[in-house]
Formats: sequence, C-alpha cells, structure tokens
Amino acid sequence: MREPAWHALPRGGSSARGPGSNRGSRRTLSARVIRDPPVSGGGSRSSPDVSASLTPWTRTARHAGRTSTPCREGVHRTIRLPRCSPVSIYPFLRRSPAGRRRRSRPRGAPADRLPWNSCSRRTGAKYPTAAAWRAGTPRGEKSLRVLFVNPPLTGRGGIVRDLIYGCWCGGRRVGGIEFPPLPLALMATMLLREGIRAAIVDAPAEGLSEPDVASRLSPEDLLVCVSSPLSADVDVPFLRRMRSRTGVRTVLLGAYPTFRPAEALARDAVDFIVCGEPELPLAALCRSLAAGGDDFVNIPGVGRRRNGEAALPDTVGESPDLDSLPIPERKLLPDSRRYFNPVVRHRRFTTMFTSRGCFGRCTFCSSPGFYGGKVRYRSAESVLSELCAVREDGYREVFFRDELFTGDRRRLFTLCSEIPRRGVRIDWVCSTRVDLLDEDAARAMRTAGCHLVRMGVESGSQPVLDRVRKGISVADTVAAFDACRKAGLSTHAHTMVGLPGESSADFWETIRLIREIRPTYFTMSICTPFPGTALFSELERNAGITSSSYLDRNAIHGLLSTPVHNHLFSGIPSTELERCLKTAYREFYLSWRYVGRQLLSVGSAGELFRKARVAARIVSMVSGLD
Repeated sequence: MREPAWHALPRGGSSARGPGSNRGSRRTLSARVIRDPPVSGGGSRSSPDVSASLTPWTRTARHAGRTSTPCREGVHRTIRLPRCSPVSIYPFLRRSPAGRRRRSRPRGAPADRLPWNSCSRRTGAKYPTAAAWRAGTPRGEKSLRVLFVNPPLTGRGGIVRDLIYGCWCGGRRVGGIEFPPLPLALMATMLLREGIRAAIVDAPAEGLSEPDVASRLSPEDLLVCVSSPLSADVDVPFLRRMRSRTGVRTVLLGAYPTFRPAEALARDAVDFIVCGEPELPLAALCRSLAAGGDDFVNIPGVGRRRNGEAALPDTVGESPDLDSLPIPERKLLPDSRRYFNPVVRHRRFTTMFTSRGCFGRCTFCSSPGFYGGKVRYRSAESVLSELCAVREDGYREVFFRDELFTGDRRRLFTLCSEIPRRGVRIDWVCSTRVDLLDEDAARAMRTAGCHLVRMGVESGSQPVLDRVRKGISVADTVAAFDACRKAGLSTHAHTMVGLPGESSADFWETIRLIREIRPTYFTMSICTPFPGTALFSELERNAGITSSSYLDRNAIHGLLSTPVHNHLFSGIPSTELERCLKTAYREFYLSWRYVGRQLLSVGSAGELFRKARVAARIVSMVSGLD
C-alpha cells in the first residue's frame, strides 16, 4: 500500500558511492543556488528567505573552484539563476560536471527514510516523510496533523474536484477529463509553512479504497474534504465511516457548506465547515486546534458542530491577496500521469490558477455567488514566477483553470511577451469568454505557447442566451472561433441543452452554430440547477425544490447527462433531453470529415491512445451502452 505523498530532499551532500569516492569524471556537485533580487516593484510570488530554518552547512557557501578534490560533503559551488526563478534557496540541486541532472537522493535510499526536516526547494517548508507521519510528532513541530482527502470512487467515472466553487463534472461526461486537486496542494503548503503537518490523498487517482485511507488516520488528525452539491451525499457518508473507524475530526469546505451551511452542519459526520474561500479560515482553524484553543466561532467563515448544536458562521471567509499566496508544492500531489486528460499534448502537465471569479451573471453558474461577482487577478510577475517554477519541476504543459484568463488584456499581453523572452518553453491551455478574445490576442497567445482555448458557447439561440444572462451574442461566438482558427489555435466549445425556455428549434440552432464555428473539441451537458446559482434560487422560490431533491441520488455519475428538474424551466421534454445529448455528439464526432482530420493531426502514440479512449467513450454513449 502506498504511503501519503510526503516529499523530502536529502540533507547530506555526499555522493551516491560514499564519502570521498571519485570514479572517473562522475563527481557529484552539491550546489547552493541564490536567485538574483527581483525586479523593483514586481509582484514576485517567491517565498521569504528561509535560510534560518536550514542547517549551518546549507547556509555556508563552499568552494567555488571547478577542479577541487571531492571531500566528505562534496564540491560546493554557487550558481545564479535568471530573474524569473521563484527560488529563494535551492540547497540540494545535484548535477554531474556535464550538467546532467542526477538522482535527488542516493541510489537505493527509500523515500520514507529521508529526514523529517528536509526542506522544500522554494518555500523552505519542512516536509514529513511517511515514516515520520506514522511515528508521531517530532520535537519542535505542532501536534496537529491534517489530511486532505478526495474520497474513493463509488460508481463509474470520477468527479473533477479542483474547482472550489462547484459546478463539477460527473463521470459520464464524455472525454473523462481529470485534473489534479491543486487547491488542496495550496492549502497544504500554507499549513506546512506554519509548521503544521499536512498530506494529500487523492484516492481515485491513486486507486485507494476506504480501508487504505482509514489506515493513515488517527483520532488526533483532522480530515479535510472538498464537497459540492453534486457529491455531498457521497462525501458526508465517507466522513461518517472514517469517523466511526478512526475517531478523526472532520472539516467540510467548498460549494456545499458555503451555499448550504445549516444543512451541512446538521449532518452528524461534520465537525467543522469552512464557507467561502478556504485558505485563510482553514489556516486559522488549524492554528487554533494546534494550540489547543476552543474559540472557533470568532474565526470568519468557520462553523462548528459540538454536542449536537451547530454554530453557523456570520460571514464567509476573508478573500486572500492572490499574490501573497505561496506557490503550491506539487510534489504533494500524485504523479500527473495518473490523470487522464485528452486535450493536453503532454502527460507531464499541471494546472494553475491566475485569477478567481467571473464578472458574468450566468444563471446556471455558481462562480458569481461564491466569489461575490468580482474578479481578482494575480500580477503578471507572480504568474511568471510560478511558470518558471513549474518548468523547473519538469512539467511540460500547464492547464490554466481560470474562468477568464484573458479578462485583463494588459496582463495578457505582458504574459505573452515575457514568456518567450524569458525562455520559458511550455505549452498551455486556457479558458475565456467569447467576447474577451480577438485576433491580436489569439496570435499573441499562440506565440507564447498556447495551443487550445476553451470557451462557453452554451447555445446558438440568441433569445436563450439572453434568458440565461450570458451577456454574449452569437456573432461574438463566430468571431472568437474565427480569430482562433486564423491564429492556429485549437478550440473547445462547450454547450448546454435543457436551458430555461429552450425549445427543440433552439437546440438545432445550437447544432447549426457548432457546424459553422468548427471547434476542435465539443462538449454538451444537460443544464443542472446547482445550489448557489440564480436558477436554483428561482426554482426554490417558485417551485419549492430543495437541494435534497437530487442530493439523494445513488449514482452521481449520471448528473449532467440526466435531466434534473428540467421540466420546470425548459421547453424540451425531459424524456427528449438525453436523446438530444446523444444526437449532438453523434452529429459532431461521428462524421468522416472530423475523424479523418483528427487522425491526420496525431503527433504521437500517446496522443493516439488518448483519442482512441475518448472515441470509445463517445461510441459507448451514443449507442446506449454507457
């Protein structure tokens, strides 16, 4: 059974062959890397100097010569990195004289024997090993241990849990796209920097069962789970079983406790909830628990349940300054190759968030309600720092998960000019609105490494778009996709069926629009009224529905491809919606022209495998086998 993803780097500087060994020219160099001072006024996201937390050995600059005889601690040199690097101190970089990267620890040394107080290359946070987690709290560390868990699968397909505000995609969504839970890595990094031990268990990605997860818990631990209305009836029973097995305390955060705090705290499996953006409230809660405090009611955004009584938070959590947040330690996550993603070019990919929120007022989306209808952007320098760090970690592609990556036009052109100028060779994918993209922006993005743009088309009928307050026109959609095609960018169009007031004629208008704009990829889902959306609030007032009306579903993998309350607002009968969904996929993907175009664009065996897997899913769906 695999242990939690504790990651550490070795402290010693001796070579893999033992002290003083020197065979030929293969001498190990242990180097201390010091970054140049950041540009004045730049919003660098690098961590403060952490040299105080390192040993005197790592703080001392050693011999700088090229031909020095290797000693017990190896040959030490000082290297300077370009300004774009977010590294404050990089104490354990190892390279051979030829520059080839070597192992990060001696050959044969298991990861669970690495020292507890090994440090992150960028943040200086101390990372516990699996053995240290089992052994207990080391001297000088806080006693609280926090485990962030994505629960094991309960049915066919998974759930994309990396968007805190909800609107997740269930497993029957064609393509089966998967993402690493980067928000969990961000929260875990913040706790590690404060001396609180934290780990991440993504059970679906690692193939773990509930007993595997339970074996890593003890009564003193804190179990944190992200939940939305889509998964609440899976997450809460999972927490209940973990509590009964181990006596662990539980925290629920995300869209479900934010939009339904009383309902979440009424469940006996939940000890704490965090409403709103979770980073600052969760850190305050963990600090209080680690210190043995009991005054949780005064923490904004934190609610508690004790002795059967619920204390709801008065407000949501404070929104953090995005530039002040640390770079997430992606080493806490499972290998990115465990996440299937059919639209990326490289298996070694990761995700990034460079903004939060959306100024749109779409009635079917919960992002405006979660973030207050505002958009906050990270500075261009902050984004560039993380891109450099990601590339140094060996990732070859970034999937930006922002809703509006192109919303700040000045920042966009700064990024697109600085990425190639600083030599950051990385491919990337982003999402935006069709009214925020023109040909100049598309060409600049293509030059900077972008190869795919995802946009929400929703419908080809203007009256339907106006009814859901999308704020775009059909002409905007045509112009945006035409601009991407001229710039050489691939495109992904997402549409919906079963929208308020939509008729069968409106559905065929959407099909005609998709034929006209010719996207590279196409998805369609059935409109679902999530709690936290304006559509759900309207149905709650007028039709008397509640979140429990569909939270008691046994198979969450059917959501977004199965009608839920659509008969209350859509003009298309619920019995016809699934047939419309299959018709749309059949019209787009099973045409000989599209199949031939995709086969001619295959660039590698891995890409061929991913496309074949998606094709099998589509054929299974339209034939009724799924």
